[in-house]
Amino acid sequence: SQSESWCLVERGKLGAICSLWLDAVPRPDGADLGERCAALGHFFAQDADAGGTLLDFACARLRMLGAQYVVGPLDGDTWHRYRLVTQAGERAPFFLEYYTPCDWPALFVEAGFSPVAAYRSSQTATANYADRSAEKFAGRAVQMALTVRTFQPEETAATLAALYDLSVQSFAHNVFYTPITRQEFEGIYRPLLPYLVPDLFLLAEHNGQLVGFVLAVPDYGQRARGEVIDTIVIKTLARHPARCYAGLGSYLAQEIHQRAAALGYRTAIHALMHDSNASRIISDKSAQTIRRYALYGRAL
Repeated sequence: SQSESWCLVERGKLGAICSLWLDAVPRPDGADLGERCAALGHFFAQDADAGGTLLDFACARLRMLGAQYVVGPLDGDTWHRYRLVTQAGERAPFFLEYYTPCDWPALFVEAGFSPVAAYRSSQTATANYADRSAEKFAGRAVQMALTVRTFQPEETAATLAALYDLSVQSFAHNVFYTPITRQEFEGIYRPLLPYLVPDLFLLAEHNGQLVGFVLAVPDYGQRARGEVIDTIVIKTLARHPARCYAGLGSYLAQEIHQRAAALGYRTAIHALMHDSNASRIISDKSAQTIRRYALYGRAL
């Protein structure tokens, strides 16, 4: 899609930044967003005046280019950074969290935007996590000869290839989803490799194919604050959409909590879940919300 970046400079000082992607966002089924949906991302504002001015300009610019609707902040697609923190809570930012200033939602609202999707992060004690549907699937997994193993660093290339193939199927129905290339996908995940603990990266395989995975990382944000790392961040949980794998997500969630507890981690954060998706439903069974986020949109 066509893209361009803009910045607002006042008296030689940077005031605000954003990038625009024309025709970047798909039109969700049944949503009246117009035919040409744009994305506004890479957003930064030094203060409210600069941020508001640039948002107004960006909307006018997109309208001139023919866009009928804009979603933001969204850095081109949902594989990259998007959404704003709307309820910060008391917990400090965790590793890999895009933590935005508390006054940015008001900037978007004042520029005519309103929330179009809601998200949350939750936390739970690893030792307390229990899910009956996971237990039910465990029996089926044995019958199906489905296996769960840990990530092997020497198999990185093959694992990334399998992750891509599964992810584009698993996430295809997510709101505002757009596909990316295999190379773009690897560019997102390869930088995470130095931070991985193999025992916190579980791969579910059936008939020689990857059908599910859960990826968690230690909360290195705790180390940066001088704390002992006792928390994991569950970054991604996905399964193949075939009906025979219903329950696999719950099974993997329980597995990662049990393995984390065995490694000495006391808390798990279920990161950045859409309010309506299966991961949130799994999380609701035992976790408490620590942060809320929203993605915003407006007609042009």
